[in-house]
Amino acid sequence: MTILENFQAAAERLFSTFEELLVSATYVQESSSYVAGGNNVITQVEYPIRLVRDDSRSTLTLQAVATIAPDVAFKSVRYLMITSELPVAAQAKDSIKVGSETKIILAVEVDPGGVITTLYVG
Repeated sequence: MTILENFQAAAERLFSTFEELLVSATYVQESSSYVAGGNNVITQVEYPIRLVRDDSRSTLTLQAVATIAPDVAFKSVRYLMITSELPVAAQAKDSIKVGSETKIILAVEVDPGGVITTLYVG
């Protein structure tokens, strides 16, 4: 096994071991396409995911969410997930449904090995 495979296996064992801490959620990916005549068609695809909530609150600046106003801050909640459990790449502006709440993903960070993805949700 490579080091990356060992990290992947360790992450999966941790998620399985602490299953009572896991939050079942739905990742919602939205895409839009233009149809001649002026109609914009929005398509949503949903994927079930498992998350671990990081209870420390995070503050992101607008610069962190890909805009140019670094002086405006967002309060966000951090969720961790195993990257390989989501068949698409997580992206800012997609959303997650946790229970009855739908929250927008403000920023995404993936560790250098691509094992754990951190979602900043607001």
